[in-house]
Amino acid sequence: STSTGGAQDYAFDDCIFTGNWRYGANLTGGNNNSEWHFGRCSWAGKWQSFLYVGTANTSDQFLNYWFDHCKYWSSSIWIDMAKGGNIKLTDCDVSGYEPAAQTYLFNLRGRSHARGVCSFKASGLRVEQKTRFAGLMYCEWEQGNIGFKDCDFSSQAYQPFAAGVMSALFSPGDSSGAQVVFDNCQIMGRHHYTTG
Repeated sequence: STSTGGAQDYAFDDCIFTGNWRYGANLTGGNNNSEWHFGRCSWAGKWQSFLYVGTANTSDQFLNYWFDHCKYWSSSIWIDMAKGGNIKLTDCDVSGYEPAAQTYLFNLRGRSHARGVCSFKASGLRVEQKTRFAGLMYCEWEQGNIGFKDCDFSSQAYQPFAAGVMSALFSPGDSSGAQVVFDNCQIMGRHHYTTG
């Protein structure tokens, strides 16, 4: 999806995404690609990342991505963003997440972002982390908010590999990083926080 402006406000309802792709949505361009809503959608394909925003020809104006009552049944990266943000997930399910190499479901990259961009909130999210490589989040954001509320990552906690899973890695460089909150969540594996 590329444009010099105006390409925004997309809605996907009751859609199924399958097949093998490099990206599901590769967003580039100027002040565009904002307001994407996915309602009751399902993913069962394989890709490098479904929602991808790279570093070249992109902008922090790529904002507002909502996923409501969705099923992500893939072992691929769901969201990988080097620019933009404000992501909300509500009552979603990730089943059969079993990557064979270290993978993070959510990648929030880039250590320099505009104010009001860096917000990631997940409420009622359930994730099956079925291998020791099944990470939840990798985050480089230097500011903003990361919040998980009423989420359950415990389905595989009985597995011998569970304690060693690198579930979340927060590495904002020479800043304090985003505010991170896990509220009423069942967590599996380790979380690693580093700052400058």
